[in-house]
Amino acid sequence: IRYCKELEQEGILKKEELAGVTAYSADRASRQYVMEKRLFNLKSLFVSGLVDHLAHEYSNPPVLCSARMHGERMLRTVTLTCT
Repeated sequence: IRYCKELEQEGILKKEELAGVTAYSADRASRQYVMEKRLFNLKSLFVSGLVDHLAHEYSNPPVLCSARMHGERMLRTVTLTCT
């Protein structure tokens, strides 16, 4: 709970009271949340080895464009363009 309160103060989480229960969720309208989400997604692509694999296979670094890069939650939308 302590970390939830800190993340709420940073504008990453929002708090709602539902039937006497406190619920926290991502504040998707927050620029801070979107930036952190983009950084997490980008880091995940590098750590997974996907970027290195594509760069090796196609001899070019990939350009990543997707809903995930915009911090949105769309699991089926990913476009990888190798130029």
